[in-house]
Amino acid sequence: MGALLKLNLLVASSLDVGTVLREIARAAAKLMEATAVGVWVADERTRTIELRALSDERLLDGLPNRTVAFGHGALGRAALERRRLVIDDAERDERATSVEWFKARGITAAMVVPITFHDSLLGVLALARGSPFRMDQDAEELLDGFVAQSAIALRHAQLYEVAERRQREAEILGGLARAINGSLDLATVLQRVAEGARELCQADTARIALRDPESDAIVFRYWTRAWRRDPKDLRVEPGIAHGHDGRRGDRAQRGGPEPRSICC
Repeated sequence: MGALLKLNLLVASSLDVGTVLREIARAAAKLMEATAVGVWVADERTRTIELRALSDERLLDGLPNRTVAFGHGALGRAALERRRLVIDDAERDERATSVEWFKARGITAAMVVPITFHDSLLGVLALARGSPFRMDQDAEELLDGFVAQSAIALRHAQLYEVAERRQREAEILGGLARAINGSLDLATVLQRVAEGARELCQADTARIALRDPESDAIVFRYWTRAWRRDPKDLRVEPGIAHGHDGRRGDRAQRGGPEPRSICC
């Protein structure tokens, strides 16, 4: 009951999705005496679920799959069919995946429970341990109550995250509009557009390239400071294949790691 009480308090107090997911995983591990509990968040658009929290983060090392398609394995089937699945012996159950990885950690049994809110699939709760899950009526009711509270906590945090993101986007767009209206200098405006695009896309960097009317080449003119290379001499020539950074052939050798995400 302590786990449910803690989750009830979380529903009322926390608005951070990451915190909510971690607490759900840890509380479920205590409640169900599980070795590991993972919370997988659903994406209905891509028809996948992604691991977003684990009760014991040490188990993340070497974990084979952190994204699973609907219908694949026990996790994907629970998401697709929206029903609880129980695996007593992973080695003999065709629905089990990454069997050797779990076996090496003393995990042989699992229970996978969809997390739903009204008609929406929010995610999947995956519980695993070294012995099968045997549940009487009281345990069933306790688990159902826990999953229902988890759904409320997760949905509450997700809605707040969306509201925060929309407010941040409105502030960025408002600032960008003021910068454009307040300046007649094209270079200043385009630099601010690049910076605003990076913020809106939450990218590591953003670049703006302009067409050179004499050659029809696309030349990088504006970029954010997050890009450690100086791209002022990079050109995209029409009809010519280019490397990763816009040059012909091999990547440039100048220092600085490639950004992980780019908004163009």
